[in-house]
Amino acid sequence: DIFEIVAEKEYPFNYNECIEIAKKELRENSKIKLKQDIDIKEYDTIFIGYPNWWGDMPMILYTFFDNYDLSNKTFLEGKDFTNKKILPFCTHEGSGLGKSESDIKKITSGAKVLKGLAINGSEVNNSEGKIRKWLEEVLE
Repeated sequence: DIFEIVAEKEYPFNYNECIEIAKKELRENSKIKLKQDIDIKEYDTIFIGYPNWWGDMPMILYTFFDNYDLSNKTFLEGKDFTNKKILPFCTHEGSGLGKSESDIKKITSGAKVLKGLAINGSEVNNSEGKIRKWLEEVLE
C-alpha cells in the first residue's frame, strides 16, 4: 500500500517558493495539518520517504509521527509504532539523512528504525541499484 502524507494547505508547485515555505516552517517549528491520516496498526514494515531540507525532514512528518505518539493525549489504543520496522529514505542535495534518522528513532518509541537511505537528488534517475542493495541489506 502507498499512502502520501499531504498537508491540508497545498504547497506551491514552484520549487523555490515551496522551499521558502518549508524553511519558514522549520524555523518556526510549525505543526502542519494533515489532509488525511492512515491507520498503521495492520502494517509491520513502514517505509517513510521525504526530501531532506537543511539537514532535516519536512515538518509535516513531525506532525505525522506526533499522531502516533504514545504520550499524545489524543492517542488511540493500538495507533502507535510499537513493534514496527521503519525504513527512512530521502533525497537530498548534500546533507544525506541529516538528523532525520536519529529524530525518527526518538519520536517512534517502540519501533525498530532500520538504516536509512539517502539519495542525492541529481542521482535519483540512476539509483535503482543503490536502492536494491539497501533493501537487501536492511531486510535480510
